[in-house]
Amino acid sequence: TVAKKTKPAAGPSLFEEPPTEPVAVPIGVPDDWAAALADQFGQPCFAELQRFVAAERAAGEVFPDAADVFNAFRYTPLSAVRVVILGQDPYPT
Repeated sequence: TVAKKTKPAAGPSLFEEPPTEPVAVPIGVPDDWAAALADQFGQPCFAELQRFVAAERAAGEVFPDAADVFNAFRYTPLSAVRVVILGQDPYPT
């Protein structure tokens, strides 16, 4: 018998319009930052990160407190930002 060639499943096209579904912005993120980061909040990796952190919080103590995670955005309007330096603050354990 001859094996049939199957057409690969169609993946997303680089030329398609992005989905217009609303993005779940984390609580406490101001509107200016929410608009700037909406693409990131809509990524599967962000949802995965949220699930991971929720599981870690359920298993034990996690710093900072959930209410303080986005404090930098609350205290710094996007219009005032010129440079962003990413790093990790040491938290007491």
